Amino acid sequence: MHMKKIILTLVILSTFFGASGISAQNLKIQQSNFLLLNNLQNLKVQNLNQAQLDRLKIILENFLNILLKQKVEIKNTNKDRFKIRCCQTKKNKSKKDIKENRQKVYQFGINLDVARRFYTPDEIKKYIDLVSTYDKSFLQLHLSDDQNAALESEFLNQTVANATVDQNGIYTNPNTQKQFLSKDQIRELINYAKTKNIELIPEIDMPAHAKGFLDLAKIKFGQAFVDNISDGYFQGELNISKQEALDFSKSIYTEYAELFKDLKYFHMGADEVFSANKADKLSYIQNTSNFLKSKGFKVRMWNDLILKENLSEISKDIQVTYWSFDGDAQDPNDIEERRKNRASVPDLQKNGFEVLIYNSYYLFFVPSSSNFNQHDIEYMQNDLKDNWSLKKWDSNNDVELENLKGIIGAAHSIWNENSDSILKNDIYEVSEGVFGILKNKGE
Repeated sequence: MHMKKIILTLVILSTFFGASGISAQNLKIQQSNFLLLNNLQNLKVQNLNQAQLDRLKIILENFLNILLKQKVEIKNTNKDRFKIRCCQTKKNKSKKDIKENRQKVYQFGINLDVARRFYTPDEIKKYIDLVSTYDKSFLQLHLSDDQNAALESEFLNQTVANATVDQNGIYTNPNTQKQFLSKDQIRELINYAKTKNIELIPEIDMPAHAKGFLDLAKIKFGQAFVDNISDGYFQGELNISKQEALDFSKSIYTEYAELFKDLKYFHMGADEVFSANKADKLSYIQNTSNFLKSKGFKVRMWNDLILKENLSEISKDIQVTYWSFDGDAQDPNDIEERRKNRASVPDLQKNGFEVLIYNSYYLFFVPSSSNFNQHDIEYMQNDLKDNWSLKKWDSNNDVELENLKGIIGAAHSIWNENSDSILKNDIYEVSEGVFGILKNKGE
């Protein structure tokens, strides 16, 4: 990331003795900040013969090897003193930023919604290839939502054996007419991600955004079962005040914990939950995250349910993907209430959480026929490039974080609820540009 600032002052006496040829003394290593030159091949020293020059070059090259891939300046200041200088090339960052970011590599990734719009394994691999262009990257797959549960499930009878399959190997549930990824296809993606050295992160989103699972449950268990475990007012939400709903949720997580057992991370969702009371929400976070941790996962979740009042009761092991302080509410009363009660990123920092910035204003992309045009796309990309940084967590508000303590990365999200009229390859090309801007924010 940042080139270590070094000055090596090598004092070489002009007197040479015996087979050694050169005597080197007074090697000093200090911090400095100099311009780069690489003049090793042009090195000339008065009063030295060719053999002595060759020996001197060997000594200097050994020092360069110590610096690994650092760029070096070698200057002849007088006939018997040489300076080897190494510096960082970037000049725009303040000393405070350099100190803060030194030796820290941020995680940058893409969150791809494959539930609201199905993506084939080959289409997902393109995104794996894209994020692999950054050293420490991830692809989060949003696999379930109200529109579809887009992966195979024995528990809910959405299986390859019961599905139709087309000539491209794509499975369709004949009861819902929705496409889904088989478990073998998921395993193929896991293995492919490993070859690209990126983290594949599954997101199973509950207790809200659960209608895709509830639709499958209705087919297998009947309408009465669904009515019992779901909220009667907020469509697609589990009623987590009932043990039957908690058991249903755990059965799903149990099946997918086994499928994804070789992965490091598991995203449990937990955004936009409106029906449950605070105590039930807190209990759900604790029980679900503890269960996934017991299966060996590092757990991630959306920030919605983390309140100022329950910060001390939520495990600091959970990594928070922070998308919005107020859930992008439109009603002024909702905005005020949520900002009063929800934990901010500074609150999370002060309480020892690790946070990834998913800022919905700058980093969310919700392609639709109304916004998929050159003007809007260029505005989005230029706005991100010119106005966003890791310190900008709260929409496009001017407030920024005082420091990056606990901030471990960021992600660009592609939400597909309105994208059916747009070619997936066109969406990919836009996101390729966005991710290129995003990953440069960490350099």
